[in-house]
Amino acid sequence: MSQALFVLYVADQDRARDFYAAVLGRAPKLDVPGMCEFELQGGGSLGLMPGAGAAQLLGPGFEGLAGDTPGSLPRAELYLRLPDAAAVLARALDAGARLISPLEERDWNESAAYVADPDGHVLALAQNPADPMLEGSAGLAEATLEVTEHGTSPKGPGWFIANLATAAWMQNERFGSFCRFEGDTSFEDFGLNVQVLQPGQPACLYHREDCQEGFLVLRGRCQVVIEGQLRELRTWDYLHCPAGATHVLVGGGEEPSAVLMVGKRDPLQRLFYPVDPEADRHGASAQKATKNPPEAYVGTPSSQPAPSEWE
Repeated sequence: MSQALFVLYVADQDRARDFYAAVLGRAPKLDVPGMCEFELQGGGSLGLMPGAGAAQLLGPGFEGLAGDTPGSLPRAELYLRLPDAAAVLARALDAGARLISPLEERDWNESAAYVADPDGHVLALAQNPADPMLEGSAGLAEATLEVTEHGTSPKGPGWFIANLATAAWMQNERFGSFCRFEGDTSFEDFGLNVQVLQPGQPACLYHREDCQEGFLVLRGRCQVVIEGQLRELRTWDYLHCPAGATHVLVGGGEEPSAVLMVGKRDPLQRLFYPVDPEADRHGASAQKATKNPPEAYVGTPSSQPAPSEWE
């Protein structure tokens, strides 16, 4: 899944648009006859489609699904987790929502209020009491840096300060040495590592993904095979890879190079490993085109703890 689009069927598109613009605090990204769409905070989109248009789109099977008979249940619930549920609740009521249940602590550890929108859909406005952005939230504790024979490694969640010279490193005989700064708790939103490549050594297999990445050369010279082209990179060069740019970095020059690499973390991330002659000349092409990382990397030795590559 690359994006979720939730569509509510409404009686009056303009009325529904004005209501959700007030509740969400933003203008729609799309507003044309037959469909209105809003970006949702945290990802996904909300669509508003007139019921008459839905009936025309879906045909005879749509008739009778509205649930308008006496005693029928509401047709849908939209559950929104918000940074300030009380403020959004006030906006919703001002915009014409009908209060169903007040904002209060629920037994699933969140505070939530329930209202009905002008078309009778249930709208839940929720707030996690553990939200770190709430006024009065407890501060985050500092993570413990555990000292091991391979360097320091953070234990548990929390903030920490690490140093490349003393942090734990890993080494892969095929793809070089790297420091990820992570311990037993992975970073949630993005991955960050410094990778040291020997001359001619690829950083990984030639691939593309549906998230952007960034690469900053910290020292030395290296190369990048990108979209079948070979380009040179020097110290302090920055490489921007938008989503879909097929690429691999390769060590260059006569000395090791070090590169800072940053990429988004997404459990639904999609990757593709093509067969490419330029990447193959650098030992970085998959043997056959695949979307499956384990299949692409079959036979690659596992990474092992290693001394720091930084001085």
